[in-house]
Amino acid sequence: MKRNHIEARPSPTPAAYGGSPSRISGEGGGQGKGEGSGAKQWIIALGLFLLALGPRAFGLGVFITADERRWIERSVQFFSALLAGDFAHTFQTGHPGVTTKWTGTAGLLVKYLSQARQPSLAGLRAFLDAVPVRPSVGADYLPVMRFPTALLTAACVVAVYFMVRRMFGPRAALLSGILLALDPFYLAHSRVIHHDALATTFMTMAVLSFLICAWHGRWRTFLVLSGLAAGLSFLSKGPALFLAPFVGLLCAIGYLAQVEDWRKIEREALVRWANAWLGWAAVALLVFFLLWPVMWVEPISAVEGLLAKAIGYAGEAHTKGNFFLGRVVDDPGPLFYPVTLLFRTTPLTLLGLAAALCFWVKGQRTFAPLGFAIRQSGGRITNPARAKEGSHRQRFIDLLLGKDEEREARSRKLSLLSLWAYLFSFVLFMTLGDKKFDRYILPVYPTVEILAALGLCQLLESRQRLRIKPSQRWLWALGLAVAAILQAGFTLPHYPYYLTYYNPLVGGSWLAPKTYYVGWGEGLDLMARYLNQKPGAAQLKVSAWYHRELIPFFLGSADRLDAKGDTNLMPWHTADYVVFYLNQVQRENPSPALVNYIRSLEPEHVVRLKGIDYAWLYRTPEHIPDEVVPAQHVRRAWFGDDLAFLGYDVDGSQAPFEGKVRVNLYWEARREMEADYRIFLDLINGVYHVWGKQDGRPYWDSYPTNQWPKGLVLRDVREIEVWPGTPPGYYQIAISVYDPASGQWLPPAGGGELTIGPVEVPRREPPPVEALDIEHPLSANLADKVRLLGYNMTGAFRPGNEVHLTLFWQALKAMDEDYTVFIHLADPQGHLWGQKDNPPVDGFYPTTTWEAGEIVRDQYDLRVSPDTPPGQYQLEVGMYLAETGERLPVLAEDGSVQEDKILLTGVRVE
Repeated sequence: MKRNHIEARPSPTPAAYGGSPSRISGEGGGQGKGEGSGAKQWIIALGLFLLALGPRAFGLGVFITADERRWIERSVQFFSALLAGDFAHTFQTGHPGVTTKWTGTAGLLVKYLSQARQPSLAGLRAFLDAVPVRPSVGADYLPVMRFPTALLTAACVVAVYFMVRRMFGPRAALLSGILLALDPFYLAHSRVIHHDALATTFMTMAVLSFLICAWHGRWRTFLVLSGLAAGLSFLSKGPALFLAPFVGLLCAIGYLAQVEDWRKIEREALVRWANAWLGWAAVALLVFFLLWPVMWVEPISAVEGLLAKAIGYAGEAHTKGNFFLGRVVDDPGPLFYPVTLLFRTTPLTLLGLAAALCFWVKGQRTFAPLGFAIRQSGGRITNPARAKEGSHRQRFIDLLLGKDEEREARSRKLSLLSLWAYLFSFVLFMTLGDKKFDRYILPVYPTVEILAALGLCQLLESRQRLRIKPSQRWLWALGLAVAAILQAGFTLPHYPYYLTYYNPLVGGSWLAPKTYYVGWGEGLDLMARYLNQKPGAAQLKVSAWYHRELIPFFLGSADRLDAKGDTNLMPWHTADYVVFYLNQVQRENPSPALVNYIRSLEPEHVVRLKGIDYAWLYRTPEHIPDEVVPAQHVRRAWFGDDLAFLGYDVDGSQAPFEGKVRVNLYWEARREMEADYRIFLDLINGVYHVWGKQDGRPYWDSYPTNQWPKGLVLRDVREIEVWPGTPPGYYQIAISVYDPASGQWLPPAGGGELTIGPVEVPRREPPPVEALDIEHPLSANLADKVRLLGYNMTGAFRPGNEVHLTLFWQALKAMDEDYTVFIHLADPQGHLWGQKDNPPVDGFYPTTTWEAGEIVRDQYDLRVSPDTPPGQYQLEVGMYLAETGERLPVLAEDGSVQEDKILLTGVRVE
């Protein structure tokens, strides 16, 4: 079987790329021969490198993005692990971001060498230990840490130029390089230490190299180069694993284009393309293994971590929410990436991309960018099967490429088709994940610029509109110059905040903040600069959602805006100023109520960049409105000038199992206090009988109030143990504040007592009798319906005093009548000097609701008559029906009736 052009072959001649050698040499394209042509290519390459590097190399220390501190810290950990030979700890995250950490390592090494007088290994270790990464990184580290990424991406622009030149000619390559060098989104991300720009760079190199390998010759060289770039992209970011199935798809297309009949497997072609994919994958895996030291010692756990992170990103929305089309969402949906692509490209790029798509859809028979018409080259496909119009293979090729095209035209069209496939399939691949940000599809932006360049070239080449002769090279030069000026005009005015660019063609800075998530830290440096101009700036405290992005540039101290655990629920309330940031406001973080409240105030200062308000500065308000208090139940009370009670939460879910009611109390420090207050809680019913207690300092008895700063809002977590035998029902919690040093109770403003609730105590399993702590145990059977297990008694028997009794009943069976309990203080003659008659549990738990076996704690306050004479008395207890006065008899063990009352203890009234 004869081989066609897709198989291994010598490098194509200049004529095969669509022009005569002399013409290509003169135009500076193709594979022109001679030193002049080679020198011209390298001059152009140098110009593109400088064009790309210039905007990336300056102003690298102006601001810091939200994720960079983490990557600098990871780079320090990575470098330290390398020096220690602790290769297992070169795994810090499953992103995996290894190339980012290598560039960070290079930056750290340069930083150390630039300041070390006598470099040494010990000095390098000490330097790494001293790198400030928490709470934020020093601003002086940013330029040196970012520059390696800028350098690599500038080199990528040059590589794109050479690769596109090989596929589509010199002018398309030059225009691609110009558009990519000045692409605002790629430019912005290639100026930070992060993994998106590096993943983009290496994925682009991998795809373009494989296209050259598959369709344009130099099989082995570019196959190895593609595998090398793929391995680096795998080391950069998990979604780069997309390349494995995509390259497999390209191999499948190559196989289908090569075989004579799809119904038969052609072994030679199948082996060839299978070996191509396997060889590519082998090179990629080798690079992955060699450049990530953890793979040398713990390869399985490293790969598991990488896959877990990739799967987690696909299946979990952003923890802080997202914003799209004017509302807060978890998953923005399938329109998100197309919309962000419109906003992040320039009008020139959009024009070129639309033109390229239109020309492709219309099925142009020739695609000769920048004046290179497809010419006869004697290079037609030699496979005889091409002549079989009825074959499946012929129909497939005709469908994709059109009939009777020259070899190089087919190669170009296959490359073009592959670029479109890469663009659409990667966007679709990333759309499948729940977590979405505009930078997640950054890897398609170089492809977008290449396609846009091809579209612009085709517009200029359209013979129906422009009768351009090959000799009019000045017109092409003018077109390139205009394109460069336009792209630069859209991008460079945004220096150094290139992330502030949004396509004016689709609404620009006016519409972007209303459409999707905007802001990654840009502008916070300007807010810090404003604060630094204030008197006493070094003593100022600022609270911000992106406080770590303020710290490198702010003279004072900055802290987080959201809760720092239970002991500081509102850090903003202890600060002098509050800084809000745009994407935080869009996503309503940390809470819609707080965002709405602070935004209702008048800002002292606003940072505005390119028509977008990025940050607002507010003086911290003293008042905390009800809607901002994080309590389930807002209830305000003031205890002097020291404490304010804001509200509470109640959780009774553990009462049936652990016998505890959890309550969260919310306190505010109205000023700095000297007193170390203790908080007392009583679980009470409607008549203030106590059914459980708890007391101590706030927050598990561990945070004394005399250590609270002014403005602190604290969640005081308490657990009240419900006493065994407490009947089910609804209770209140009484809260008291006590100063042990002075021995004084601090009453709430307005007097009275602070109570919260209701709190539901559910029915529980009967406790063991031993858990009741009965001081006077008994076993008195009342008519086989209820048993008195014993009683506790507190208080002195004196005329006019009250004695508190707790009776412990056990229901022997369910009762269908409500009985009343009587307690009598009787003298030997039977006269009563104290009496308490009421239904059990102060009437809140009648006997008809008791279940068989249930134990009920029952409390009474017995008042001794004021005119009671001193002497011996008897306590009597029993039950009776209020309607008839009939008492339940006390039964002996044999069932005989003994009495109609239970005699407790004899007492003496003093």
